[in-house]
Amino acid sequence: MGALVPAPDLLDDGGLDWVRVLAETTQFIHETQSQMVIAAVNKGAPASPLIFLFAIVAVSAADSLEGMVVVTKRYLDSKLVEPVRKRLREEGEAIGEERERKRWEAWNRRRLEAEASGEPFDEPTPKPEHTNGKEESSP
Repeated sequence: MGALVPAPDLLDDGGLDWVRVLAETTQFIHETQSQMVIAAVNKGAPASPLIFLFAIVAVSAADSLEGMVVVTKRYLDSKLVEPVRKRLREEGEAIGEERERKRWEAWNRRRLEAEASGEPFDEPTPKPEHTNGKEESSP
């Protein structure tokens, strides 16, 4: 067997220490770095199921975290957003109903004034401004 000869760039940055430690853990001093790496991988092979297990756990944790975010968002929507949305919808409907009532009152006032003065009144009844997807109903 030949001596371990590290690559020149490993000597410059202090990498020689890890090469020596790796060589000592492989039971033999290998002639080339590739032989040494292969021996180290073979020695570490029993740990490979742990690496796969870690990868599975990491993916599962990320998936669980995403699920927790979705559940949290739904909870916050139901407890915070939906009540506010419901209140705003009710306020909007009340405002709309008030506007509609005022339009009808104004129309009726003009009709009664025209009737009282003996003038003809041919103004059509007010049409709903917004139907909110409902069919228009005629009064």
